[in-house]
Amino acid sequence: MRIDLVDVMRKQNDGSLIWVEAVQNVEAAKTRIDNFGKTAPGEYIIFDQNTQQIVACIVANALRCPTTTS
Repeated sequence: MRIDLVDVMRKQNDGSLIWVEAVQNVEAAKTRIDNFGKTAPGEYIIFDQNTQQIVACIVANALRCPTTTS
């Protein structure tokens, strides 16, 4: 049984990558990166373990547009 996983990595200022965690798929990785951005904004990479390719680069930003209620 093959398990498809993707790695989430955070890009450091010097360009190196720090592994954060492995998750089941790209959508799960995007959700996790969105959560990371709330406390640790920065550039994150999603890396497919099977193809050995970067599948997404996402900038997670702690700044959110305020929501207004009227």
